[in-house]
Amino acid sequence: MKHQIISTSELNFNEDYSFLEKDWYNELHDKIDAGYTSFYEDSEVDPLWDNHMVKYSPDRKRLLGEMPRGTDKYDIKEGTEIIFEIGHRASASLSRVTIPDSVSVIMQNTFCDCENLKEVILGDGLRIIGDLAFAGCCFQEIFIPRNVIIIGESCFCENDNLENVYLPAELEAISEDCFQDCESLKNIFVPKGSIEKFKTLLPENTDLITEIEEAEWEEIESSKTYSGYALNHKLDNKWTTFRGKLISLDEEEENYEDPFINHYSEEDADNFYGMTDGMKGDLW
Repeated sequence: MKHQIISTSELNFNEDYSFLEKDWYNELHDKIDAGYTSFYEDSEVDPLWDNHMVKYSPDRKRLLGEMPRGTDKYDIKEGTEIIFEIGHRASASLSRVTIPDSVSVIMQNTFCDCENLKEVILGDGLRIIGDLAFAGCCFQEIFIPRNVIIIGESCFCENDNLENVYLPAELEAISEDCFQDCESLKNIFVPKGSIEKFKTLLPENTDLITEIEEAEWEEIESSKTYSGYALNHKLDNKWTTFRGKLISLDEEEENYEDPFINHYSEEDADNFYGMTDGMKGDLW
């Protein structure tokens, strides 16, 4: 691929990457081209909610968003392949997110304006990070795994706390304005032998680019990507689900406790994104 500024909304399917051949990925872009703001409408399918009330597709491969208000730390479920915008309800509270190796695509705007997002751990399976995906966040460093080939426009812009960035030699496309208005940015670290490539890709940041020896890079990589992080931290990344329809509790059911999470009242249900009367039903 020629080095270029690229919008993830204009990706084609000519690249030889397996995820581009999957039916859901082609369907995704058909939906986006048609103007859909989300991949599935609730009227089309029964989505699933995990134990944190975060919405996923029925096959558990797509995080469809919207995280509830007050979500602080969230570990995306293993097996997820694509992440959509999490919405604004959790944007003021989310402070950490871990993204497993199964995720290959983070769509545009996914974590945009999560102003308290201080820690992001990315998985080794990641291939594409969309436009503005982490714009307006507040983490101090970000390590991009070596399988990432595309970073979209303004992806990390307007992060006043960002100081250190690690970019892999395998990266093929990145926007020149990727780090626009990152006033604290001090270092863009790249593997030895790739500095000239990145000076071409990031002409506005040439004075910040520094090479790292391969051995040192691998050591840093082992602690800053998902697999290494998971070894040293207890993550809530396994599936504990119930169907994307809450129980409608009446007097006979008021003491009911479902096997996955504590029961919710009608008032509680109304506080969750998208939970209308038509969506409250049986457990999955």
